[in-house]
Amino acid sequence: MTIEGRKGDNSAMTLKKSKRILGIFAVLIMFHHMGQMVSAEWVADSVRQPGLEAFVPIGYLLVSFFFFCSGYGLIKSLRTKEYYFVDFFVHRLNRILFVAIVTGLVYFFLRIYKNIVAFPLNPFSWYVFTIAILYLGFFIAYRKEGTASFAVMCGWVALYSVVCYVLGLGNWWINAVPAFLVGIRLADRKEEKKSIPGLVICAVIAAACFAVTENASVIARDTGFRNYDVLDISVVILQMAGSSAFSVACYYITFLTPPEEAKNKVLAAVRKALSFLGGFTLEIYLVHGIFVNVFGPNFIGNKVRPYCYIRSVPLYVLVVCVLSLGAAFGLKVLFDLISENYYRFTILEKFMHNTRRNLIILGVIVVIGTVYLGIKHSSDAAAARAQLEKYKQNNITMIDTAGEQIAVYTQGEGEYTVVLMSSMEAPGSTLNLRTITSYLGDEYRVVIIDFPGSGFSPDSGAEKTVDHYADIIRGVLDSLGIEDNIILMPHSFAGLYAFRYIEKYPEGLAGLICIDAAPPEVGPHLLKGKFKTTEEYVWNIERGVKADLIWNRMAVLTGYVDIELVYFDLMFTEGIMKDYAPAIKELFIEGNLSDAYVEELTMIYANSMQMAEFKLPEDLPVMFLLSSDIKYSKAYGINWTNCYNRMITNADKQTVVNFSGNSYAVYYYPKLFASQLTAFMKNYYPAAVG
Repeated sequence: MTIEGRKGDNSAMTLKKSKRILGIFAVLIMFHHMGQMVSAEWVADSVRQPGLEAFVPIGYLLVSFFFFCSGYGLIKSLRTKEYYFVDFFVHRLNRILFVAIVTGLVYFFLRIYKNIVAFPLNPFSWYVFTIAILYLGFFIAYRKEGTASFAVMCGWVALYSVVCYVLGLGNWWINAVPAFLVGIRLADRKEEKKSIPGLVICAVIAAACFAVTENASVIARDTGFRNYDVLDISVVILQMAGSSAFSVACYYITFLTPPEEAKNKVLAAVRKALSFLGGFTLEIYLVHGIFVNVFGPNFIGNKVRPYCYIRSVPLYVLVVCVLSLGAAFGLKVLFDLISENYYRFTILEKFMHNTRRNLIILGVIVVIGTVYLGIKHSSDAAAARAQLEKYKQNNITMIDTAGEQIAVYTQGEGEYTVVLMSSMEAPGSTLNLRTITSYLGDEYRVVIIDFPGSGFSPDSGAEKTVDHYADIIRGVLDSLGIEDNIILMPHSFAGLYAFRYIEKYPEGLAGLICIDAAPPEVGPHLLKGKFKTTEEYVWNIERGVKADLIWNRMAVLTGYVDIELVYFDLMFTEGIMKDYAPAIKELFIEGNLSDAYVEELTMIYANSMQMAEFKLPEDLPVMFLLSSDIKYSKAYGINWTNCYNRMITNADKQTVVNFSGNSYAVYYYPKLFASQLTAFMKNYYPAAVG
């Protein structure tokens, strides 16, 4: 991340000069991520605080100079150091990997506590993967340097960019990377000198590209342009051009800084402070996110409640900066200490310096592990599918209604009918929601519905509107001869379908028990601050799912999906379905990211808007069950308690009840919801409870 060439020449970009700029940029990147957490326009109104808006969009520009310096420094070092490629990866990656591993372990324990383990552990560690790939490309292109070396490096960066874009990794993975190539190119200039015209031209290009890309969605909306594939690719290309121009502008600025021998005490103090910061920019970059997340309004994602939320922006900035810089410096000291004593451990030194052997060993281990996991998953999946087929034959009834074939599970002959249903977020309600029925006995008639394309229900391709879902619920109940004493029990986005059912078919309803049911306010927030039109929102969902499908297929083929979904074995540990965890997991793999799943996601906004004015009937008993994680994290940027209270019309019959856990509790703690149903019935229909 720094320059390794000339150190004392005031006519060139030197190690000292680059470190000072990088030190400033490392701090600004902290402000950028803090701004994204608390001041960005997509942050919920309830937690958004002004003050850091200016830093939100500039992250990729700042990072581009890091890439520029890396490419520049590699060439300068190659020109001045003999046998530069001996132990190249050890020298280039040992510090990066050390810091990445240490910070990754911290994230691991923080994630374990919140039960949100996911890869990569550090959400800001994309830079580690990217710079490692660029180093590999440089090794391949320049180890035996020739006239085509730079062209090979350009091809490598282009291939990396295409792969990242296709995999949907996010524009930040690629929009600053071309600066690495620019750094390589400028490092080989025969004459390096200040250029005011060059600085001005680069600054104008960077500013113009930045302005256009930041307003691209508005321009597209106002002009009626709706080809979002072209728009998105154009934005990425302009960001690449803008970030490259910005990095070159910073390069020219280094020539305008005062000479090193200038005798100004204030200037000397500033230089010393910036050089100090520039000495551990990597540590700052990888460690600061821990504190940004821990003290922010949520921890890694808008569905996760915070650890220690600091609402005051000045105090938040102060705490994050002080702790980040302190922890980063501590990591630097620790790494330097290890490095100083490294050569005392002869065995370790010999092991680490045999790079080729180590890479071969690592590669063999990865290949063997991947093959084993792939074979194991294939065998487990075959057994799970056989289990699913047997379950379907023994437990599922297929009902034709509303132009669909709907899979239904029924149990019991009680006076009151409980209708359980969920959304495509957890496909297969007839299987995974049976965890609750094991605690209900025969006191109720239980009906569980798989909506079209979910679980055992095939998808007809009909538009997934709230009206269509409401008609399906009504059609299933009519087919079963159920007209009265109906208690709807929706989970997640199925809440919207239950609300529409109440509007269309109020007769025979005895109650509504919602389990983290999404309120209509979710829809508008999906667009707020992120998308200017509903078409752009739908395009983004579809593009994201296409990318996720590639990852999903790779994970299934290699067997890594079993590691990713290990929480299934933890969720289904109670009730009759505890032996069906493999089958439920297979059903999730097959249903997740399906066409039905995509369509349901893209319809959430429209369905939410249709139910925006929904109010509960005054005479209908209702219980909203709200998990602590959803409540305190304000999932989707809204206050769920307030949203539920908005729908309530009779405080004597309608209430919000909080429970400890998250939205997955419906699977891992089914007894809780069975007991809540019993309490609901005792309160409103005591004669029906034995």
